Amino acid sequence: MRHPVRGTALLPVAIIVLGVLIPLLLGGGRDAPRSTGEMEEPTFRGRTADEWSALAEEALERGAYALALGFIKTAEKADQGTQYADPLALIRKARWRANEIERERKRLLSGDVARVEFDEAGGV
Repeated sequence: MRHPVRGTALLPVAIIVLGVLIPLLLGGGRDAPRSTGEMEEPTFRGRTADEWSALAEEALERGAYALALGFIKTAEKADQGTQYADPLALIRKARWRANEIERERKRLLSGDVARVEFDEAGGV
């Protein structure tokens, strides 16, 4: 049985030549469009991450904690790679604190009195 020595030796050369010719024939050698130097800010649903973050701050000031959380998470989607951990923690802490204040207010104002004792002078 005879080994195809010539075909085997020419195969790598043919592959390299095709690799060079195909991009040239298909227009891959064209220059890429030049950058103007300014990159557009990434947007999500028509707003930038800074706009979403500002909306989150406004919602936090109004006490709309669920809305503020939604806005800050959307800011993360608009500018992927930027971390919004600090504003997110601030919103969650404010929401927790508001819930605690409301719970204590209800307990103090509408809770049952556990025990009241009066002394002889009429003091409680």
